[in-house]
Amino acid sequence: MDLEIKNILDERKDLQKFLFIKGFLITTKDLKNIRDNFPFYSNFELKELNNFNFWIYKDVPFNYIENKGKLYFIIGHAYNPFTMEYDEKNILKTISEKNEKGEKDFIEGVNELTGIFLLGYIENDNFRILLDASGMQYACYGKVNDDIFVSSHIQLVNDLLHLDTLDYVKKLINYRWYHYM
Repeated sequence: MDLEIKNILDERKDLQKFLFIKGFLITTKDLKNIRDNFPFYSNFELKELNNFNFWIYKDVPFNYIENKGKLYFIIGHAYNPFTMEYDEKNILKTISEKNEKGEKDFIEGVNELTGIFLLGYIENDNFRILLDASGMQYACYGKVNDDIFVSSHIQLVNDLLHLDTLDYVKKLINYRWYHYM
């Protein structure tokens, strides 16, 4: 890990709020011991739900409901222009009811939504996520060791786990035409 950014931010507390701004991390890994340190710097709020830790940047909307053993959640803003519904909790209730009817109804319900959001549900230890239809909200996901990670910023996971970049990836990004693609 390149510690230069960490060193700068440790010195410049006024800049810490800009690191991974409007971001989120959903993981099974316990990270409570670094809540006030790099890379969170107390700018993320933790919500523990169904064996998952939801780290959400302060002021980013996060709503969830439980329905028939499933925990539905939405990070960000969603709006249904067909029903004029803008309250995310009501949207989640509608989505959960459609999911009870079947996969097709669930997907059709999600496809009615607009906004910038990540929507998902947890059932037992199974986890499902969907992004807004336009793809405005980015999310990367993966499994490292036995822990699941879903994040708005891939660098956030890298900084937390001190991951190394694969040689193949280094080769690709150092390709002379890479920056023109």
